[in-house]
Amino acid sequence: MKDYIYVDTDLATSYFAQINRGMISKLLSNETTSDTGTNNGGTEKTGEVAGNLAFASGKYTSKEVDTFSQAFMKSSSEVVENVLHDYLIDMLIDSIETNNEGDFIVHTSKIKVFDFGSMKEGISKKTLEGIYSIIPEMKEIRTKISELRRNKSKQQSDVILLKQLEKQVDLSMFDDIGKFIQTLDKFFPDMIIMKIGETISLCSNANLRFPPATLNPINSSTRKVTIFGQVISKVIKDSRELPSDPMEILSKANTVLPEIFLNAINIKKDGEYNVRPIAIYFE
Repeated sequence: MKDYIYVDTDLATSYFAQINRGMISKLLSNETTSDTGTNNGGTEKTGEVAGNLAFASGKYTSKEVDTFSQAFMKSSSEVVENVLHDYLIDMLIDSIETNNEGDFIVHTSKIKVFDFGSMKEGISKKTLEGIYSIIPEMKEIRTKISELRRNKSKQQSDVILLKQLEKQVDLSMFDDIGKFIQTLDKFFPDMIIMKIGETISLCSNANLRFPPATLNPINSSTRKVTIFGQVISKVIKDSRELPSDPMEILSKANTVLPEIFLNAINIKKDGEYNVRPIAIYFE
């Protein structure tokens, strides 16, 4: 069984359709199933009942029962469609498994997840100040700093200690780190970078099977992850070189600058592979 982290069903469907000259996109138990009329109910059936000990006289309708039936059929068809998409992955994995550009790849290794959207919210001076304010050790350091600053007859040892303690609680460096992460988030909006072994993939948040917040523990997991995708290119030094022509710089800046940043923080290294992910999963 596969525990999917990421599945691009549109891409998987496209490849499968090209290989098999078409495919079934849905398998419905009732072809008349649709959203129409679900909110306002189905066919109303009205009848008369005479008054007695159990019922007051008046009219009745089966509208709510019909509506429930429609919603149930729609839900069932969606489940079947999702199962078909997952099964496509198993069928596509029989493709070529080489690391040449344009080929499919199936690679299993440890995973690292980089979610710059979440990082920019958590790594900031303001956020860390809030965290430091409730950590007992940090509160003790700040109290000691206040005592040393009030002491007007400080010894040399007190001056040295004060500087050491101030350095421990100095969060100014996180302003620069936060700005850097915000820049990376702008280059990769609504995406998470997943590095599996020597492969790097840009994963759309829309195709994640896990909520982004739950992906953080995966970084410390000892379980290996498999990526199935298509090799786009090999990481080389030339991909980080800006051209000299101004027009070329404008046309390639959005491509070259992210490569420079990711290489600078060792997310990407020469010789690794940019992979367009179809599916990423635990086995």
